Formats: sequence, structure tokens, C-alpha cells
Amino acid sequence: MDKPAKHTVFEQIAMFVFVVAAVGSFALSQKAQLAWAFLAPCVVSLFWRIRRLSPRLVLWTRNAAWTLLAGTVLMGLAHRAYPILSNEMVRQPLLLAGFSLAFFTTLFLLGSRVWSAPETLFPAALGIFLIAAFNPLAPYLHVLVWFAGLAVIAYLMMQNAPIESRGHVILPGREQIVRLSVSAFAVFLIAWAIIQMLPWLQVRVVQATSQLYNPQANYYSGLSLNSRLGDLEELQLSQKVVMRVWTSRPQKLRGRVFTKFDGQSWHWTGSTNENIMPAPQNVPGGHHSDDGNLNGGDLTEWLDGIPGNVFALSASEAAKAAEANEVRTKIVQTVFNDGLLVSPGRKLWARLAAPYVRVDNFEELSSPPQTSVEIYGVVNRQKGDLVQESSSSPELIAQCLALPPQTDARLMETARRLAAGTSSPAERIQRTVNYIQAQCHYSLKVGKFHSQQPVAEFLFEKKKGYCEYFASATAVLLRLEGVPSRYVTGFNLQDGNRQGGHYVVREADAHAWVEAYMPNEGWVEIDPTPEAEYEALHANLKNGWLATSEEWLAAGLAEVSARFGQGDWRVTLGWIWDQVKAFLHAVWVARLPIRLLLFGLLLGAAVLLARWRRISSIAHLPQASALESSSAPRELIELMRRLDDVWLREGFIRPPSRAPLEHLEGIPKEKISPTLRDFSRQVIECFYRTSFGGVPFVPAESQELRRSMEQVEASQST
Repeated sequence: MDKPAKHTVFEQIAMFVFVVAAVGSFALSQKAQLAWAFLAPCVVSLFWRIRRLSPRLVLWTRNAAWTLLAGTVLMGLAHRAYPILSNEMVRQPLLLAGFSLAFFTTLFLLGSRVWSAPETLFPAALGIFLIAAFNPLAPYLHVLVWFAGLAVIAYLMMQNAPIESRGHVILPGREQIVRLSVSAFAVFLIAWAIIQMLPWLQVRVVQATSQLYNPQANYYSGLSLNSRLGDLEELQLSQKVVMRVWTSRPQKLRGRVFTKFDGQSWHWTGSTNENIMPAPQNVPGGHHSDDGNLNGGDLTEWLDGIPGNVFALSASEAAKAAEANEVRTKIVQTVFNDGLLVSPGRKLWARLAAPYVRVDNFEELSSPPQTSVEIYGVVNRQKGDLVQESSSSPELIAQCLALPPQTDARLMETARRLAAGTSSPAERIQRTVNYIQAQCHYSLKVGKFHSQQPVAEFLFEKKKGYCEYFASATAVLLRLEGVPSRYVTGFNLQDGNRQGGHYVVREADAHAWVEAYMPNEGWVEIDPTPEAEYEALHANLKNGWLATSEEWLAAGLAEVSARFGQGDWRVTLGWIWDQVKAFLHAVWVARLPIRLLLFGLLLGAAVLLARWRRISSIAHLPQASALESSSAPRELIELMRRLDDVWLREGFIRPPSRAPLEHLEGIPKEKISPTLRDFSRQVIECFYRTSFGGVPFVPAESQELRRSMEQVEASQST
């Protein structure tokens, strides 16, 4: 523990400004009007300060403040990474922590002669600023932070003043100002460089920093109402998790469906033509699906496990949900995209926390305005590649055959050759996909496109590109061949994404493909991107039990957060209990070595805890018992007890099992002053002579030692 410094008037004023700024930031950010009362002891500190306290009280108060500060930091990190609780629920512990830290900070300011400011006052005040950061939009918060920063700089400047001048009210010298100015300028340059370079380095650093971003503040153009070729490029290397999906098989989750293409961008032309209200009828019970425990059991029971209302999305097909090929999909979002709810095709039922669900003419889902659905479930029925089983209007067919103006002549000629001799749309689709996959390769390093015809440039010149170029080229060629087609963006679930019992969906899994219209059937899914090349360039998740455990834990925390966010406490608590039971069951039925490992970990933790408690109790055990058993006079025993307190204040606690002289010899010479060392030796030798040598304690020597002890204690308290 550092020895408290003797502060000049300027240093005390700097600490006063710093604490006032911290208390003000807490009062404004959390609207805690009572916190302004802490300004009174701050003002008192300018005229009066605590001079002396019990060393043990000083130590315990310091440890209590540090414990509270550590808890505040952990609470902030946990809430940022996993925002399980609502803002209203978080506000109560924030207020408690803020008021407690404000109390300790003002106490340390009043006791700046007792507590070391760098060890107590400044960390506690920074904890208050951390609490204020929970509401960064609070008024005047940035002004208070500026004042706090200037106060710290002023304090450091005075701390660097020459030792012989610190007892006087003088300004620091030129050397101290230059040194601090250079340090401040270096910090500014580093911060400016990070701000300027981070966008350029985003693709390279996103894998390491993506978990620090706010999961609630993401929106990317790949699933917006307009999709420009190249939008998905910036997401191809991003490992940021956008959702976690529990489903029985790999599949594509449709996001946006586009029909209008101007040669460089796709535009959404759909319309939300139906608002579906919650289904009044009972959900039909289902067979056990093909994935065992994941989706098995009664359909009603599975849907009831998801917060919200049940919606029948296909009145004519909903009754068939109990039939074979039923697929259940549960999605927990960590990224929200303007209310869009990505989902598979041919949906029968959905469950989400909303008064109604909006469905467009492409059968895609979205939540009502100003509604952020964090967890939802969808039941669909697969039938080959069919994603929308319906006849289409002539207007929609015309949109899906329209071509961009000034279409490249090479595309027209290629389409003519591909369509020649074909007898059905299916044959034309197969020829077109085979041609594109034979001519072009999937690559993450495409380079800049230079023409106003990126599809033709991709197909005839570059011959490499992202999934959006494969999909756009396929759609244009099929339209030229007379096959209505549309462009789709969403996410691609692969076997390599499955870990910890679910699919981990990252930004890099954003994908584009095509849907073509087959007469008398409906819209079928076509993915022209070469599957092998795509999988080779999209790195799978890490392998091993540790990575699997991390993803399992992250998924559990994400689901808990989503369920709490939807406000369904009953279902949430029941789900948590089910997960605990499942975990205990998995541990019990695991192999014997795993159980032994868990038992060993618990036993080791218990031993470490017991050892820590024993060391803690020894370190804080009073020294009176050993001294009381001595034959020395009471006055000399009291001097020895006061000497133990002096050592404690210097940071060198004497265990009861260590002899005083042995303890003094073990203290490094540079850690205590020669005066204190000589005085300590004098008291110890007197104690030894009286206790073991039979030499009487002379009153004159007693008075001299008592006077010296008072001088030592006074020097420590100033």
C-alpha cells in the first residue's frame, strides 16, 4: 500500500474538481438528484481533512471500495456482452453502486492525508464515470469528462514538481509541463489514428473485435430494400455472429426477394398485402421430427416453448403440419434489420412476441413497426426446392422477365445458345447453372469492376466473383431465356456452421441466390454458386470440445437474453430450469473420467477457498495474543502494538507467527525510511531485554520511546 502523499493546495483543488465532475456525471446520467448532496463534503475537503484513522479501518475501507469497483466493472461488461436484464432492472443496481462509490470517493477526498489518492480516490471516481457511461446521452456529460481530464492533468503536473517545492504554492517547472504535454499529444495521436484507420482495417480486425460491438445497433445493406452488387462483399470475411438457429437440417433462410434490376442494383417491388393476426384455433399435434430431441415431440408443446403468439401463415396447409417433412426452426437474433424476420420457404406456422405479423406477396415475414423480435419460431414443410407454392399474377411474371436497359449483347447471345433445343424451363435452368459454374469461379478477391455492366464483366472478363454475381448472372440469363426469375438475399446454413447443438450464423454467411417460376408448381430455389468453392472459402467454426462448449454457452446466454427481452418471465424461468436439468442429466450420464474431472475441479476449488480463508484470517489476526503472553510491562506491550500498526500502515503486516526482529529484517531497506527502521529496532531491543533478559523498563526510556512513537505516527498521518 502506497504511503499517502502530502498534497499542496493545487493538488487538493485538482482532486476536488475531479470528484465533483464524477459525482455530477452520476447525478445527471442516472437522474439521481440525491447524489448532489455529496458535493457538501467535497467543499469541506478544501478547508478540513481527516488526519488520522485506525490502520485497520483504512485497510478495510480501501478493500471494500475496490471490491465494489470490481463488481461494478464486471456488471458493466456482463450487461454489454449479454444484455439479459432490461434498462429498468439494471438501473436499481446501478444506483446502488453509484451512491456507494460516491460515498467512498468523497470519503477518500476528505481523508486524502490517510488514503493514497492513486489507490483509492481516482479508481473509485473512475467507477462513477463508468456508471455514467450507461447513459452517454446525458446532458453536459462530455463537459464534465473534459473537466475531469483537465483536473487529472493538473494533479499529475503538481505531482511531478520538484520535491523541495511541493510544500509551497508554486507552479510546476517547464520540464514537467513539456513531459506531460508530449504524453497527452501522443495519446491524442494514437486515438486519432485508431479512429481514422479502423474503417480501413475493419475486415482484418473484425474477427477479433466483433464481440465488443453493440449487438443491438447493426444494420447492413445486403438485406435492405435495395441491394447493390458488391454490398455483400464487406460481409464475406466478417465472423460476427448475427443469429443462432436451432433446426433439423441445413437450409436457406430467405430475407429479401427482389424483382427489379437496373443493371447494377436490385430493387424490392413487393408489398405487404396481409397482416396476420394470432391464430384462434389449436395447433395440430405433430409427429416426432427427424432430428430426435431437437425438434421432436408435440408441435403445440414446441411452439409453447417460444414466447409470444401463434400465427397460421398458410390456412390451407397448416393442418398438414403433422405430416412428414415438417421442419421446426427456432431463431435467436442478435442483429435486427428493420423488422425483417428471415425464415425458410413454405411456412405453415410462426410464433413470436407481436400483436400481429406482416407478410408480403413473396411470403416473407416482418414484425410490426417499432418491434424488435429477438426470438421466434417457424414451422415449414419441405418439398424439394419449392419455396412458394402458388400461382403468380401476370404483373409479377412481367416484373420477373424485365431486363435492365442496354443489356450487353453477349448476354443475349449466350442466352439464345443456352435455350436452343430445350423443351422445358427446368432444362433451361440446369443448362444455365452448369454454364455459369463452368465459366466462373467463386472468389473473395474480385477487385474493382470498371464497366457499367458488372454482370457481363463478371461472366465474360473477370470470370470470378461473389455469390451475388453468380445469382445476378443466372437471373438475367434465365429472363433472356423466358424463365421468370427473381433475386433473393438471406443466410446460408451449412453443416460447417453447426456447433454446440445449433447453427452459428455469421455475417460471412450472408448469401444470394435465385428463385425461378415453374408453371403449375410455383417458385423453386436455385443456387448457382459453386458449392465446393463456396465451402472451401468460408471457414468452418473451430473444432474441439472447448470451442463447442463456448458456442453452447454463448447460445444459452443469447437465448436467456432474448427471452428476458420479450418479457415472458414464466416461460423464461421454466426454460432455464429445463436447461439446468438437461445439463445435470448430461453430466450424470457422461463418462466416468468426465465426472471425476468435475469432482476434482470442485474439490480443488474448495481447497483453494479454504486456503484463502486461512491466509486471510492469519493476515488480519490481532497481534495482541502473543504480546499479552509476554512478561514485559503493559506500557511496552502497547508500544509494540502501536509499532505493528505503523508497519501495517506502511504495507508490511506482521503475521503472529513471526518474531518482531525477524519481521523487521525481512523488510527491504529501501521500503521504509532509516528513521523508522532505527526506531523500530530500538523498540524491539527494549522489548527483548525486558521480556527475556530481565532488564527493568526505565521510566526515562519509556518517555523517550513514547515521544518518538508519537513523532512517527504524526509523520505518517500528514
